[in-house]
Amino acid sequence: MGFVRMNSIRRISMKEWLGPIAVLYPAEQETQSILRQPPEARETTADIAYALKECRVPIITPVAEPDPHDAYQWSFPDTNDGINQALSQGARILWPYVPMDTEHPLSSRLEEGMGITGQMPVLIDPLESKAFSHNVIQHGGIVMPLATSADAKDIISQFDIYSAPYGMDFPLIVKPVRGYGRRNVRLVHNREELMDIVEHWDRASAGDEVMIQAFLPGEEITIVVFPPGDYQIDETEIHKTRYWALPPVHRIHHVDQILPPDVPLLETVEPFEPTDEVTVREAAAQAMKLADLVQSRSVITVDFRQDASGQFRIFDANFVPDLAGGNRPGREQAQSLVAYAAQVFGWEYPELIENLARQWWTFEE
Repeated sequence: MGFVRMNSIRRISMKEWLGPIAVLYPAEQETQSILRQPPEARETTADIAYALKECRVPIITPVAEPDPHDAYQWSFPDTNDGINQALSQGARILWPYVPMDTEHPLSSRLEEGMGITGQMPVLIDPLESKAFSHNVIQHGGIVMPLATSADAKDIISQFDIYSAPYGMDFPLIVKPVRGYGRRNVRLVHNREELMDIVEHWDRASAGDEVMIQAFLPGEEITIVVFPPGDYQIDETEIHKTRYWALPPVHRIHHVDQILPPDVPLLETVEPFEPTDEVTVREAAAQAMKLADLVQSRSVITVDFRQDASGQFRIFDANFVPDLAGGNRPGREQAQSLVAYAAQVFGWEYPELIENLARQWWTFEE
């Protein structure tokens, strides 16, 4: 038994839908920690399920007629009991909204024949470590800014090791090895600032490991990449044979070169109007190469900044990005980067979710 590679996974049109889909939210008591959970995960899984219903995709929910205002009525916990409940009610496809590691309850049940919307656990779980993904991307032939990582108490020594032979120098970006968004991310200009940050490192919210990365001084963009498959674009069925990307999103209104974590997304994004089309095409090619390198099964976001020469360099990637959308009553202000990029492309939120749902895959012999 084994996982089937991307090009051998059966892709279908909506007319050949495998069966009803159920969305799973990350249960707090399960193995994943808060560092591994997307923001507002319970609300977002309700957004996803509500959007599927809007598109008339057959879905299974915990109650027959869920209230659009009540997130608890739209998705199942990603525990064995929650999975059993969804399957017993008729779900044939499961959409887990969390990075699944090999200890996740669903990972040991993939041979049961259900379809999965989302990433493959064995490949994606290690990539949630920024240190591991940085090495994978570098070894895949993609140039990234110089970086290293260590436990918070050892990061100063690690910097000293890298500073002389590799030329690592300030300013540096300091960030958790695991985690969502820009919380606990800082720009440091000298050794004293680095020492102050690691001395006060909040392990409860940021984890034990710290990454330091060379700072890129230019414009920041994010590129959203989708896997090969069948999509509906401009009311036309289109089969994508390769990974493909949406137009880049410009990230704006940084505070000390970092996007503020508590500011609404719409205040930090705008459509990108490049002055150099060639560098943007090269960035999109890198983003798609990254997706192919890791054999991504779902949407990913890839973050770039320009180096001193004006070239866009990948400095981060999210393999299970936030998918919040402002489609449910009371959620009008909820917005994710993926949903915003899709809207600029021409997809409203339900269209985005429907197209993502089409990309289900199965575990085959």
